[in-house]
Amino acid sequence: MALNEQLSNMYQPYFNELIAHLKSDGLIDKVQPPFLLGLNREKEGNVSIGDETWYTQADLKVMVFGKEVHEWGWPKLEDGTQLGSDDLVEAYEVFYSENYRDTFFLTDGNSKLSKSPFFRTGFNGLMDGINERLKKVYPGKRAAFLWNEISKLSTMEGRSRKVEDQMIHQCELDYFHVIPQEIELLKPDVVIFLTGFGEPYDRYIHENFHIQSTSSMGNISMDDVVKLELEEVPLAYRTHHPGATTVAGHGLKDAKKWNHYNAILDDIATNFNKIQGLQ
Repeated sequence: MALNEQLSNMYQPYFNELIAHLKSDGLIDKVQPPFLLGLNREKEGNVSIGDETWYTQADLKVMVFGKEVHEWGWPKLEDGTQLGSDDLVEAYEVFYSENYRDTFFLTDGNSKLSKSPFFRTGFNGLMDGINERLKKVYPGKRAAFLWNEISKLSTMEGRSRKVEDQMIHQCELDYFHVIPQEIELLKPDVVIFLTGFGEPYDRYIHENFHIQSTSSMGNISMDDVVKLELEEVPLAYRTHHPGATTVAGHGLKDAKKWNHYNAILDDIATNFNKIQGLQ
């Protein structure tokens, strides 16, 4: 069975139970759709006959987490009928097919979401840095990058702060706790959390990963960058969201962000020998 099919089959029962509870609790119109991943990239103009080998045959697999999705609407038929989990997987695949390239993420297309700091600065910066270092050490090897969100279910405003938002997150935790299964199926070699620090994202990460320890990155404050030892993934890191402009009341300029990114990128390169696909 193809990996993408395994992923879709995993989602379906969780999705069905989540939707049933969101409807019974009167929350269905207050949330964006749950954030589902998909691996098929468009082939012959159709993602349903697409190809997943861009990911499955990559030598280095990197998953980059944001906070929660913005502007990720429910796919619907022309009569307004709300569609199901496979349609959400396909929505992700279409977005990826239109915007993702092996060495960069398009930020000048029609998608407003792809122009966000997350993709323009964070995702593209990490892709470029990892590909550059990989080419120097292993010129014949290839990396693949997946976008994920640590909060799978968010309000229409894309935030998780109010009491109602906490109820929505509890629904995710109770009925759509799928990130551990995603990690088990997709087996990323590197996970990077562009979530910043503090609540609620501290809690969200702990809900989904077993953190063995945290350590500093050189002389950079652990309030800015940390290396995580996770039970589930060989290499993991956490730093500020690319859209952050202030931290603890202090300005966060692009030069400092790149100092943080480069610390992560250099550590990944130092530990390429821990990645099974690169051996």
